[in-house]
Amino acid sequence: MLKNFKIIVCIITLICIFAVSCKNTDKVAVENETVSGTKEIENNKAQNTTRTIEDETIVDLGNLKGGYSQELITQANLILMVSNQSFSMDKVNLSIYIDERLLVNDTYLVEDQHKYLYYYILIEEGDHDISVKYNDQVIGQETIKILNDKSTWVALSYWKEKDEESFIDFYTSDEPILID
Repeated sequence: MLKNFKIIVCIITLICIFAVSCKNTDKVAVENETVSGTKEIENNKAQNTTRTIEDETIVDLGNLKGGYSQELITQANLILMVSNQSFSMDKVNLSIYIDERLLVNDTYLVEDQHKYLYYYILIEEGDHDISVKYNDQVIGQETIKILNDKSTWVALSYWKEKDEESFIDFYTSDEPILID
């Protein structure tokens, strides 16, 4: 009888752990700085939030300032990964622009140098300029080509050594970028 009781307690514990891990987090509010420069509270859902940049449309798939998401990867045609790789600066505030329009302004922590924030974006097919600013100065810029039938992955790594200029290392791929 005691053996059956232990088994039942273990099963109930596993069910509780599973239920907590599957808990819906859709109501988590995240404060983001939007393209227009105003702040707003957005629900952190995997739903489309369309933001117009003049004649172009960028669709934020709802995971700005987020981690890796297999679901959002299948919906985006631009996956932007941003990291602070500089031990000389614990945190850095970077502004990331697409075609000279602000996409995100955020603070990136160095932590263990392998901490990337992911941005899942839908953007029109064609050539687009990505630029990164630190202290209102462009420290990196690159033109990427977006194809609607294949995702483009871009890893932006911030580097700064003591007594040297800061810079951004761009790595672009049509395959997922693995971080080791």
